[in-house]
This record gives sequence, C-alpha cells and structure tokens, in this order.
Amino acid sequence: MLQNLPSHGKIFLIRNRKIVDKNDVLSKWSKTSFLSRVKTENKGWTLEILKIIEKFSENNFSLKEIYNYEEYLRSKFPNNNFIKDKIRQQLQILRDKNIIKFLGNGIYQKI
Repeated sequence: MLQNLPSHGKIFLIRNRKIVDKNDVLSKWSKTSFLSRVKTENKGWTLEILKIIEKFSENNFSLKEIYNYEEYLRSKFPNNNFIKDKIRQQLQILRDKNIIKFLGNGIYQKI
C-alpha cells in the first residue's frame, strides 16, 4: 500500500540508517497534516494530483501537463463529470498549502 502514496505522504523517522532531524519530520508532517481533515473523496483527488505532479522530473509544470492525465483521473473517479474543474480546484488547494506555487499563465512550481 505504501507504493500508492505520493512522496509527500511518506515521512521518515529514520532514513539511510540515520535518525532524521526532529524539526525536519515535524516540518514535513505539518505540510501534509491538512489531509487528515479532508473528506475521503477529496483526499483521493488530492493524493492523485500529488502523485501526478511527482511524476514530472522538472520543478516547473503546466496545467496542460496535468490535463494530459484527464482520462486516468476519469477512470479513478468515474462519477465526476468535471475533471478539469476538479484538477484546478486541487491545484489551488495544493497552492494554498504551500506544496506548489502558481507562477502565472498556467505554470506551477513544486516547492
């Protein structure tokens, strides 16, 4: 099940046989703790968008690149008829949580 989580959802206490600094652990946890308060369906959306973003090798990515996953998302959420709207909503949530930054003109940056 862990392979289905985006890297933002994996918080290591020990990594490469070394204890991770407490402040680093708490900082990473605080960035994603908002997910515990999100409704289950919306949490699924947020996690899927995060996984898509993590596939991009560059720090900057475009809304158009995310839209390329529309059919994949439609298969994951078949009852949603407004996939592009939901993508934009989730990007706004991730922007508000300082996981990504909106640069303008449909371009985003991983933080």
